[in-house]
Amino acid sequence: ITAPQSVLQGNERFWVVQDGKNELYRIASGGEVLWKKPLGSRVLSSIFPLAYYSEAPTELLFNTQDAIFLLDGRGQVVSSFPLRLQSLATNGLLLTDFSGLGDYGIFLACENGRLYGFDRHGRPLEGWNPGPEVGRVVHPVQHFQFDKKDYLACVSQEGLLHVFQRDGSYRFPPVPVG
Repeated sequence: ITAPQSVLQGNERFWVVQDGKNELYRIASGGEVLWKKPLGSRVLSSIFPLAYYSEAPTELLFNTQDAIFLLDGRGQVVSSFPLRLQSLATNGLLLTDFSGLGDYGIFLACENGRLYGFDRHGRPLEGWNPGPEVGRVVHPVQHFQFDKKDYLACVSQEGLLHVFQRDGSYRFPPVPVG
């Protein structure tokens, strides 16, 4: 039910794909199934390889409608994950490293019309609990930095561009785009 995704983790390249039974597979570049993990629902985001607890990327971060998952290299859940969402997610998560030093922010929108932000441990970021009301968002949040400022942007299905600062406050008022 998901497109295959090629993942580079350290010096290893492998495939991640999900079947119609909502099982996530990690498949070696030579075709060997390394593990499969039942998830209960469809993966909405990209699979992000991370170095959460080591120097080299060994964990995989992604979300389904009802949870954010962090799996280790064997497909086992890590630490305080999965993070169960209070409202179902409507988009794939954005993972950003604000400083380039593992200062991760995880952002996604939910059916209740709010945008949420979490730190690397799944704790709500200040200013993002609850996050701002943005309406229904189905595309991933986007992040960029310009002139030493963070910009987190999303577009609601109602046709409004919302752009936020790192602390969850608006960088400028919502702009109608459609």
